[in-house]
Amino acid sequence: MSRLYKNAPLAEAVCEVRFDVQSAWDLTIPGLLYEKLKSELPKRTPLRFFEIETLPGSEGVLQKGIQSEILQFSNNDDTRLVRVGANSLSVHNLGFYPGWRNFSPFVEHAIRTYCEVANTVIFERIGLRFINKIRILGDEIDLADFFTFFPNLDEPLPQKYTGYVVGVEFPFTDPEANLRLQLASETSDNSKSFACRFDLDYFNTQPKSVKVEDLQIWLRKSHDRLEEIFEAAIKDRLRKLFDEEQHA
Repeated sequence: MSRLYKNAPLAEAVCEVRFDVQSAWDLTIPGLLYEKLKSELPKRTPLRFFEIETLPGSEGVLQKGIQSEILQFSNNDDTRLVRVGANSLSVHNLGFYPGWRNFSPFVEHAIRTYCEVANTVIFERIGLRFINKIRILGDEIDLADFFTFFPNLDEPLPQKYTGYVVGVEFPFTDPEANLRLQLASETSDNSKSFACRFDLDYFNTQPKSVKVEDLQIWLRKSHDRLEEIFEAAIKDRLRKLFDEEQHA
């Protein structure tokens, strides 16, 4: 049973697909995709990303800079986005989250449209990710009052800390995938509040195990699993902060 919150903490929902590198790719694909989606996503913006890749080498660890260029299509208020690059596509919802029933058809439509214009049906990797931003008011808080998943420090380690990053990865079947769970502190603009980022990322572990005909079922099962783990990782005190509204 899904829980609906008046003040849901979800800041970004994203589904990312990386397609088989053997798939046909050319620079006309983003333009063809835009023509199909422009009635919903009229704004078109080129973006550049720079990433550092760490590689082992004969003289130790080497770092290599990789620059990638993508096109972003968005609605007028930049709350719905599609980003497309070479053999990759991501679909985003930013800010107010309208619920899975509203978001999932948009995700499926964007991915199927890409598959149509790129003439590909094989996903090398597919992931569904929910990024939550949580703020808790108080001079001092104990994360154990709000989460079942948090930094757990045994003495003689100090019991107070100013920042934290904790993560774990769970394996699942049906579908075969891993769920990466991470909780990290963030800087708060209010000295009397604590801010954190609660990130859940579910992705297939077997390349090419998901095809376009499996998409709807995979999305539904993946969403249900993310929701299940989210609820398992929080406590009622945190649910009250989200101001639970109703069950659906």
